[in-house]
Amino acid sequence: MSKLRVSTQVVAVVYGLLAALLAMVGSFADGDDAGARFLITLLHPTSAVGLLAAAFVVPVRKPLIIVAGALLFATALGDLYVAGRIAAGAIQGDWEIPALLAALPAGGFLLSLALLKAPVPASPDD
Repeated sequence: MSKLRVSTQVVAVVYGLLAALLAMVGSFADGDDAGARFLITLLHPTSAVGLLAAAFVVPVRKPLIIVAGALLFATALGDLYVAGRIAAGAIQGDWEIPALLAALPAGGFLLSLALLKAPVPASPDD
């Protein structure tokens, strides 16, 4: 198994655990912004499941990686948008938290791009 695949699996597991925690506590988040709560309770877990599927499904399925990458990209952009709205004073909260939360989906997006360009292994053990 390649180093890229292993590192993608590690990031996917860490992001999956974080997304599960976010989904559990997301409805108790500060502020009244429904978009921020949607991002925390639905989009983060969905993109984490997509990254987990892209990282662990063998043989590699390019359409699955593309869908997971699109979800991860949308999640990272959503986090940065929420951070910008908080920084501008449109909604309450700490802008640093969504800015930091954007790091894992952004990293997963970059890894999914690398997976798309990587050669397809001949067998699951490669």
